[in-house]
Amino acid sequence: MTGTVHGVNPWMQKLVPAASIEVFDGDSKGWPRFIAGFKSMVHDALSSDADRLAILAQLLSPRLREGFAGLLATPTMYHRVLEELQQLYGDPEATVQLQATATALLNVEPLHSDTLSELERFYLQVKGPVCVFETSGRNNELESAILVGQVSGKLTKNLQEKWAHRIQSRSTEARSLRHFTEWLKAQVIEKRVLATFVNPKQGGISSASRGKPKTATDSKLVRTTAVLPVRQCIVCKTGGHNIASCPTFARMDMTERLAIIRERRLCIRCLRAGHLKRQCISKGKCSIQGCNGVHHSLLHGAPRMYPNRERQPNPTVPTGEERTKASITTARVNWQSNNVQVLCAVVPVVVKFGENSCRAFALLDSGAEVSMMSEKLAEKLQMHGVKRTFNVRTITGSSQMSATECQCIISATDGSTSFNVDPVIVMPKLDLSTRSVRLTSMQST
Repeated sequence: MTGTVHGVNPWMQKLVPAASIEVFDGDSKGWPRFIAGFKSMVHDALSSDADRLAILAQLLSPRLREGFAGLLATPTMYHRVLEELQQLYGDPEATVQLQATATALLNVEPLHSDTLSELERFYLQVKGPVCVFETSGRNNELESAILVGQVSGKLTKNLQEKWAHRIQSRSTEARSLRHFTEWLKAQVIEKRVLATFVNPKQGGISSASRGKPKTATDSKLVRTTAVLPVRQCIVCKTGGHNIASCPTFARMDMTERLAIIRERRLCIRCLRAGHLKRQCISKGKCSIQGCNGVHHSLLHGAPRMYPNRERQPNPTVPTGEERTKASITTARVNWQSNNVQVLCAVVPVVVKFGENSCRAFALLDSGAEVSMMSEKLAEKLQMHGVKRTFNVRTITGSSQMSATECQCIISATDGSTSFNVDPVIVMPKLDLSTRSVRLTSMQST
């Protein structure tokens, strides 16, 4: 008895890829996924409209198949069937789809903690509906301040303060759902980078203990290693987080934060102990938009903490000398001779805020970490910003004062170049100490 071996039916081979596509039952929310799978596995894979239409008919629910029976009978009506389905269920303007997307966004579970896994979960749940709005061209929803406020209200207290700090003194465009999700993604990336840091001292102890005999000295070393992972936050004295993610530290004002950093001798870049900024192996920078400074975001806007060098006390001033009081407006001395002695670099500039502009002089101080402006000039420009308390450190010491943080545009007097200064600190008063200058010394030079 001889047997006949038959090959695989070509029609069955065509159906294999389409078998993974779920039957479409007329639910608008499932249309994007259905049409994407049908296009890649059927429409682009087959060249015959007759084959395409036959498979499409099998992928429709019995109710839809019965409704489209007249069109499904003729292969030439394949494209017409797709158009009808697109108009009925794939219209991005469909109210049911938009309502479902908005509902999914508003029903996102609130953020319970600042851990990496929880932050990733929240970001992905928010990003999905935002992508649907972007694909559908729903700019009204993307720019809705109400939606942004409701979603940002689901953040933890620490992240709410960070988001509020980001949108202060920014344009309204920076408060859209697009920018909110981009900011969330940056927080996830920053959290993941911080999680990869390894304490080199801990690693050295572990590697040194491998392969050694279990002597009394080694047993002490093992016990010490077992204690190292148990760490407490130096601020709130609880475990599970470091100072960078401590909600208590985030709620402090800048003066209290700097006091802790100075007392504990922490690195201002990674907020860890054992080294200063110049020895820090971290690659992180300030995440505040437009800053990129080599400091942690929680210390953005803080003045210099440690002086560059110890200053020698001024020698005793002989009697009979004339004294000159120096202030922020006293920047140079023009001596009536061919030799001009410049004490500090001063340039004429044009300062702009909104529609207002004013000519002024800018003092270029290479040792300063922030840009400052006199309150008198700010009043002329009708500037406004956010009131904050700052620790101001100069060569004469440090003081605490209330000032306004805002931004402005500075340009050359001929308009050849300009740049944005953000932030600029408007100080009500910043007088330096009285200095003594020997006129005979100046004449000799």
